[in-house]
Amino acid sequence: MNDWWQTFFDADYTRLWEAWIDSARTEQEIAGLWKLLDLRDGTRVLDAPCGYGRISLGLARRGAAVLGVDFSESLLNEAQRQRGEAPVERLVYRRHDLREPLPESGIDVALNIFSSLGYGSEADDVAILSTLRNAVRPGGRVFIETNHRDQGVIFFSRAARPAHRLPYGLAAYAFTESGKRAMLIGDAIEAGMVAVNGVSVAAADAPFGGVKESGFGAEDGPEGLEACLVTKTIHQA
Repeated sequence: MNDWWQTFFDADYTRLWEAWIDSARTEQEIAGLWKLLDLRDGTRVLDAPCGYGRISLGLARRGAAVLGVDFSESLLNEAQRQRGEAPVERLVYRRHDLREPLPESGIDVALNIFSSLGYGSEADDVAILSTLRNAVRPGGRVFIETNHRDQGVIFFSRAARPAHRLPYGLAAYAFTESGKRAMLIGDAIEAGMVAVNGVSVAAADAPFGGVKESGFGAEDGPEGLEACLVTKTIHQA
């Protein structure tokens, strides 16, 4: 299987999600985890993968001893940049492939936040879950966040605002059961081509092209011929 995720989580990813997930939501999630998992001062927490540290840092500031692990060097660099004065006894970041076991054991709580499973094969998921399980102490907890399918569809069908934060606009995709919403999505999203309830955006009789940094002009369709034509106006008295 293509390991696209090894290069996907870069600076653009951080920029997009930091703009979408505000500090109020992050603090709400941290408070919820603290209460739900009965975390206390000194609780050993594994945040894996930790991304750019939005959960790790918040838990460390509350008093937990956090080990944040991620494969993305870019996200870890951002996490280190944002850590401020968090002491190393409260917060440590490390680059690691979670399909491989961690040397640490005796962790009180292991976190797997923001739908981090399903990127590879089923064997990859089993290896990641085994890593989390083997890191916690007997009686410890493994907390896994999953996204509901229908909620995900609704989110992306309303995703014009985060989509526009990228400087690109070749193609966009949306899924909805509402005909009215389909029309609104097609009109709102800044892209040269929009597919609603499907993935095909190319046809010989339709223009193929993007907006913003995704190109200028179009191929195919009548619009694709315009660049090859010279318009002449003849006035005859």
